[in-house]
Amino acid sequence: MRAQLIGVAVLCAAWTPAALAQCAWTETAVHSSVPSLGWSLDLDDRTAVFGAPLAEFFGPESGFARVFDGESGWSGAVDLVPPAPAAGERLGSAVAVHGPWIAVGAPTNSTSLGGSVHLFERNQGGIGAWGWSAQLVGSGAPNVALFGSALDLYGDTLAVGGYYTDGLRGRVWIFERDPASDQWIQTQVISASDSEPLSYFGSAVAVHGDLLLVGATQARGLGGVRTGAAYLYSRNRGGPNAWGEVAKFFANDGELDDRYGSSVALGPATAAIGSPQESGLAYNSGAVYVHSFTAPSWSFAHKLRASDGGFVHQFGGALSLAGDELLVGARGAAVRGQAYVFERHHGGLHAWGERERLRPASLQPNTWFFGTAVALAPGLRAVGAPGTTAAGSSASAYFYAAPEQIREYGVGSGRSLGCVPHVSLVGCASTTPGASFRLRAHGVHGGRIGMLVYSVNGRASLPWGAHADALSLQPPLQRGRLQATGGTSGECDGVLELEWSSFAGSHPYAEGQPFHAGQTICVQAIWRDGAELRHSRFSPALEFTLLP
Repeated sequence: MRAQLIGVAVLCAAWTPAALAQCAWTETAVHSSVPSLGWSLDLDDRTAVFGAPLAEFFGPESGFARVFDGESGWSGAVDLVPPAPAAGERLGSAVAVHGPWIAVGAPTNSTSLGGSVHLFERNQGGIGAWGWSAQLVGSGAPNVALFGSALDLYGDTLAVGGYYTDGLRGRVWIFERDPASDQWIQTQVISASDSEPLSYFGSAVAVHGDLLLVGATQARGLGGVRTGAAYLYSRNRGGPNAWGEVAKFFANDGELDDRYGSSVALGPATAAIGSPQESGLAYNSGAVYVHSFTAPSWSFAHKLRASDGGFVHQFGGALSLAGDELLVGARGAAVRGQAYVFERHHGGLHAWGERERLRPASLQPNTWFFGTAVALAPGLRAVGAPGTTAAGSSASAYFYAAPEQIREYGVGSGRSLGCVPHVSLVGCASTTPGASFRLRAHGVHGGRIGMLVYSVNGRASLPWGAHADALSLQPPLQRGRLQATGGTSGECDGVLELEWSSFAGSHPYAEGQPFHAGQTICVQAIWRDGAELRHSRFSPALEFTLLP
């Protein structure tokens, strides 16, 4: 199918003082005449996938999904189409991408009336192609399950929500990829421990490592009122792959029909839950609740609202979490919609403060609902604006890129205890005196000793040691300070940090000194493995360039 693009615009989204203008993010907008493109969205490195469930290429509401490639400046597009598309399937109601796989939900699929999920694989059918691989159907799904209306993909784990099952109780299906056969196999079906009709369990799902977070927008919360709730599961709680329930979250100030759990986002020790119809500031102004893991349990940490929250803004209708950054969509804000960037520790230790607001500079006259879907990746933000189904309406995809060209690569070797750590960069990676930035690895094993290491010689060209996928840096390496990860032994709540300016200032002969603009830095976290004390574990690597 030929991509239908109205145009591409590139602008500078300035948010820093004039002295640090080189640190401003850039905005790239891709406009399309396809209705509802941007209804759903996911992002992995430089690959973005957008869903358009109301598109009519194969009949009314047949839907489809479109992949954008950041390596080509987001100007190229590949359409994802299953073997037998049909009207009424709403393909693209939910999408997810991770590594070589894309999952696309078709919750009203006509072949399986309960809905289905289509899987597409990178390079299948040719280099750069995304070829159809499989269609997944949930066992036991009734005729109107809406299986595929919510989904998330992390590594070889796929979670699929179907909130319309069992009298609207809802379920979540877990699929795992078998590396030997390359087949995706259903391994578990999950229901809430206090399941009851009309709960809408499975309205939203998020997977991170061995954790699963599920939204249930009409579940009972405070005082038994249907405020909405979210449920957290751990893969091996109660036995191998048992996916046992860890906690039930709900708002302690919730009210009827706040729709808490409409969106969820998950990190190694952080869970964010959107409540877009919370009315604390104004009717349906919206809020986001952040829960954190502090041994031995998860607990409520912060309630976030928009600094300009107002009537029917629906702040929290979409969420994405990556490292120290949380992106929140508010499709009703500022008439056409906005998105908000919150940062960990901004405004105080452990606080989540609003850093900036995203409002597109290249908004088309007939583009609406910016912030309906949002996604984060290292150095990238993406926002969907699906517009309306009215004639002449324009749908748009917006991409915001950090000037440091930050990107994650490699897979690390940190899964021995189920932890999947990631390194993030906060601040402006600049050589300007006083321009401070921080490298921070989240999700490291708690109670360990480790450090951040870097190289100025690029990515590793050959496998290293017993773990061929571990060290991703080209030697020689420079070690940061040895430090305790903190957190709790046996949990994934450890952190390793490196404040770059203070490190560089106190190590004048460190590898790469004197640092200069344009220099490429590759960094990884390394720590001792508690299960195998003679071995070290590595995170995936983060690559970035230093600015003037």
